Amino acid sequence: SMAGIPPLLGFVGKELMYEATLEQGWVATAVTLLTNIMMVTAAAILLIRPFFGAPTAAKPHHKPAFTMWLGPIVLGSLALLLGIFSESHWVSEMLVATAVGSVLGHPAEVHLALWHGLTPMLGLSVVTLTAGGLLYAAHILLRPVVQGWDAAISRVGPARWYTLGLDGMIRGATAVTRIIQNGYLRYYLLYVIGTFLMLVGLTFLWQDGLQNLPQLSPIFFHEAVIIGVIFAAVWAVVRLDSRLATIASLGVVGYGIALLYILFGAPDLAMTQFAVETLTVILFVLVLYRLPHFDLFSSRRVRIRDATIAIVMGLLMGGLVLAVRATPHDTALTDYFSQNSYQLAHGRNIVNVILVDFRGFDTMVEITVLSVAAIGVYALLKSRPHLRPQEQEPKDIS
Repeated sequence: SMAGIPPLLGFVGKELMYEATLEQGWVATAVTLLTNIMMVTAAAILLIRPFFGAPTAAKPHHKPAFTMWLGPIVLGSLALLLGIFSESHWVSEMLVATAVGSVLGHPAEVHLALWHGLTPMLGLSVVTLTAGGLLYAAHILLRPVVQGWDAAISRVGPARWYTLGLDGMIRGATAVTRIIQNGYLRYYLLYVIGTFLMLVGLTFLWQDGLQNLPQLSPIFFHEAVIIGVIFAAVWAVVRLDSRLATIASLGVVGYGIALLYILFGAPDLAMTQFAVETLTVILFVLVLYRLPHFDLFSSRRVRIRDATIAIVMGLLMGGLVLAVRATPHDTALTDYFSQNSYQLAHGRNIVNVILVDFRGFDTMVEITVLSVAAIGVYALLKSRPHLRPQEQEPKDIS
């Protein structure tokens, strides 16, 4: 049936294929003709040599059971019956037309027949079967030549390309896994931040994000003092060798951010920041104080690289926040809060009204966070006397 031998269903399909390619031009017809000739030759080799040739005794074998024949018998019988009755309504309309319509998305009309008369499609079918039969008759003589070509092509052809590509893919996967999944958290963070900078940062620059930044208001003296203290604390965190001084500097950074929250009208954030920062400092004191002394593992080049990535990441996040602030938002919430804060909640401070009235459940969750942080601080302070000073400084870090 795949070779297109009448009266099997494959012959009907081949006729339709030739009819379609003849409408497209001679190139499509020639390619289809050569493909079908090869199909006839392959079908003859698979059918005649194993089933009609002389049996070989190279390996012990036994005749298959009937259940092994059942599948080919059913499929072959269906190919024969569907080909003979291809003009019937059940085959043309119910089976083939339904399948074609499901592919096209709309109903289709299909007319199948074994005999359409003396047509160009029939002539191409005759050429296909004749050329395929002749090629099968000569395939014994052509086999050594083809095998020689196959040996030469296998050394430089697509099979060789596939092998080289597969080996390269495996080596590349091994190298990527060794680089990415190396077990060091600092490299994981470096990859994540680097990828974010490449994707978001380049997009930010490509979309002219720097040109869309808003006009910043002047910085007051007290704001500049707080910012200067935060920068000094960050520098101390990076440069100091004492763990306690480093922890204290981290606390100064957090408390400085809390002061900025207060100055810009976010007391709820400031309260949460104070509580969580206090808990964090106490945790660091209790944990890091028991660790060995600081040691320097990274080279100067690595530290410069990490510092550059950190600074660029901070600048990018700041630029994104400013760009979002400069983007106009069509929202009615701002006007609603400003008009209804005093009328509905009887409060003149819009931020406070939002916290305790319009957004009361969110504030309740923040109060819960504050309570948990306070309980944690109290529990850690109570457990502090149980630490034994003699175990605080190990002698050997190895």
